[in-house]
Amino acid sequence: MKLIGSVLCAALVVGAAGVAHAAATVSINDFYFLPAKDTVRVGDVVTWENDGDATHTTTRSAGANLWDSGFIGPAGTFQHQFNSPGTFTYHCNVHPTLMNGTIVVLAVTPAKGATWSGLRKTYSKAGKVKVQRARK
Repeated sequence: MKLIGSVLCAALVVGAAGVAHAAATVSINDFYFLPAKDTVRVGDVVTWENDGDATHTTTRSAGANLWDSGFIGPAGTFQHQFNSPGTFTYHCNVHPTLMNGTIVVLAVTPAKGATWSGLRKTYSKAGKVKVQRARK
């Protein structure tokens, strides 16, 4: 089932320590990223899914934590792991003036008894970012 226009959080086991991290999915549409801004933790993997009809890229070509997906055709995907905190802007090389996005990477761990999903929603509300769907 394809989730168009929504954020899907899934569990991802990272490293030998067995720490579970939430991974975000960004939908690539013609001609925008949805969500345009998302928040994850250090160590999380973000997946971009091309839900549109045109070919796109997800590219960070300046600053720290560079990546370039190359061309992502319709129904294609690309993943990138974020290993340091910060705010990372990116764009589509095919449509650089139309398609821009931001990933905010937090170096935080939920307090005992709290969930990352709850923390993510709290941060997103403070930053006026709408999280449309989240799972533990």
